[in-house]
Amino acid sequence: MTDETSATEETIGTNTGPLLVKLLYENCPELSKELLTAKLQSIDPMVEPFEGDLCLFRNERYKVKDVAGDVSIPILVSPLEALNYEEQMLSLQQTWDWPEAKTQLTYCRHGVLIADVGGAALSAKDRITAFQTVLAAVLQLNPPQVVFWTTSQRLVEPTTLSRELNKGGRSSVLNGAVNVRSYRDQANLSHHILDTLGLEYFGLTDFQCHFHSLEIGAVAGILFNLAAYVFEHGNVIETGHTVEGINGEQWKCSLEWSLVAPRRPVIDIHPGDLATARKL
Repeated sequence: MTDETSATEETIGTNTGPLLVKLLYENCPELSKELLTAKLQSIDPMVEPFEGDLCLFRNERYKVKDVAGDVSIPILVSPLEALNYEEQMLSLQQTWDWPEAKTQLTYCRHGVLIADVGGAALSAKDRITAFQTVLAAVLQLNPPQVVFWTTSQRLVEPTTLSRELNKGGRSSVLNGAVNVRSYRDQANLSHHILDTLGLEYFGLTDFQCHFHSLEIGAVAGILFNLAAYVFEHGNVIETGHTVEGINGEQWKCSLEWSLVAPRRPVIDIHPGDLATARKL
């Protein structure tokens, strides 16, 4: 590795920004704090609203230590004043499992934002559980046309997501919060870069793989499974480790800077002779 591409352990998990989901609607939804509180408490009785008019909630199950003692993480549900269509279209290019997403986007004129405040202080599992409890409640009360995870650049079909959140399991945890993106080298269309996006918001390291002559879906499956593994076990995959490739071969891992924005440390998965040059 060169100094230009090498990352360090100190740079891992440094994104302390909020988790952000935008629910997009054809018609303006009516948010009721009273109804939302009741729905949330039917899902998890430990959820409580903050005082005031804002739809701001906390889960007493998940707290972090502060100078004032143990404090809960606020999660906001708020109407969006305007939609960013450019942002949505960029994410559409990295949404692979919902062919109807573009059509649904054309209907959307209104939105609701769900965001946590200071959630990076929680463990990955606690953060996603607290956040998805609020998300599940809003999906049930005010079903949107589109669920837009801005932190992973992914559009998700609302009915499928709501069903998965209700039954729980690994797929529900990662459905939206983490994306596997795909890029092609325009100078050589047989060369590809795949990466995950979204893990850094949980203090975890994203993955990338640059390659040729491999089936894209198979590589994407490996990256998704690695994302699920570190979400469960933490940052246990490091430089010098190997992971199993498509045909059982061992692919080497190294900590490097991402080849595709946003710039962040990633675990680069090197598929031997099928790896490509390090820049698009």
